[in-house]
Amino acid sequence: MARRRAGIAVGLLGLAFLVFYLGVRLLFMDSLGAAVAEAQVHSVGDILANWSVPLLVFLLWTYSFRVGMLLAVVGGALYAGMAKCGLWLLAGGGGLYLATAYVPLVGYSPHYYGILGTAILVLFVALVWEWTRRRPTLSGSARTASDLRMVGYYFLVMATWSLCGIFGIVTFALQPQVMLDRGLQPTALMLTSHVMAELALGWLFVFLAARREPSMAPVDRPRAN
Repeated sequence: MARRRAGIAVGLLGLAFLVFYLGVRLLFMDSLGAAVAEAQVHSVGDILANWSVPLLVFLLWTYSFRVGMLLAVVGGALYAGMAKCGLWLLAGGGGLYLATAYVPLVGYSPHYYGILGTAILVLFVALVWEWTRRRPTLSGSARTASDLRMVGYYFLVMATWSLCGIFGIVTFALQPQVMLDRGLQPTALMLTSHVMAELALGWLFVFLAARREPSMAPVDRPRAN
């Protein structure tokens, strides 16, 4: 029971971060953006070296969505009774991700994006193969959930492919001067609108799959001390 209460508390804290993110985004983003532009800061180090209240609020805002989502997952894991080792791995991995979220990985590198994009394609093909192989062994709601999940994966990989086009050789978003010189802004806007629709559809079908997934037999919960 204590772990479930802790899970609720952590989840609510994550929700508070998400509310903060949305509130700042809707109400104060223009003024914060102006403060960042005036201060000429381009990294976390720049903000900490030239800190002011608006810049610190902006820094908190940049992390609030990621922190809120991580806390929601950790809270759900606590509530669901995840083992301590799993919780430590989840929290530690999430903390490592947050610590490196705004650390530059590479400069503009077509090879980097090409290799990882190809890896995503290979993984999707592997998912299709696993779905094809496992589907005949499923029945009822498990088969329906598998089908819904595959539709969700399809839309998500389509969004990924469209993003490659936006950033790469279709609209050159990572080379804005090339985009401007070739007049590709309308194409970038069109592709971006499709990406948002594909992402929304992908996550919708993944959610529907989770809802359709058959419930497993309940496990015995440890008694609270």
